[in-house]
Amino acid sequence: LHRTPDEIGDINVKRLVQVFGESTIRIFNAVMKHQRILFIGYNHSAADVAQLVLSTVALVAPPMTGVIQRTYPYANLTDLEFLQVDGYIAGVTNPMFGQHGEWWDLCCVLDLPNNVGYVYTPEEKKAEDAMGLASGVHIAPRLNLSTPQSQMDNKFIISVLSGIDHYLDEYWVRQQFFD
Repeated sequence: LHRTPDEIGDINVKRLVQVFGESTIRIFNAVMKHQRILFIGYNHSAADVAQLVLSTVALVAPPMTGVIQRTYPYANLTDLEFLQVDGYIAGVTNPMFGQHGEWWDLCCVLDLPNNVGYVYTPEEKKAEDAMGLASGVHIAPRLNLSTPQSQMDNKFIISVLSGIDHYLDEYWVRQQFFD
């Protein structure tokens, strides 16, 4: 089989959608807008974090080219060069990265034992940290459904989640994002 340079092999987009649910569309849109996306998997294996980073690439590649060149499946504090790359998609296990909102546009925090992930902008993360310190309770950001585009995005991701619930396969999930 022929593969393009941006095509990722044995990656599970279905798992990404299951973990992030409706927030997957925020990740998808951030990739399309060349925003800086950081996956944080504190107390998770680097392999699990890297798998979700590469699954993010598979959401758009192909047909979007060049995404793999701005992808860092595992990064750490000893090499921060990825921060100089426009629109990077990176994975880390050190929670310290989450405290530097100036380093990313979208932060995806993993909680794989509970099969969930949370997506934040720097402003949302700052508010979450303030609320979390005060109450000790985690508050997940909500989707903004005030625009027609947001409403369409929400309908789309609900359709994808429904397909996953009805045991449609990986190929079908990828095809939905491709289409």
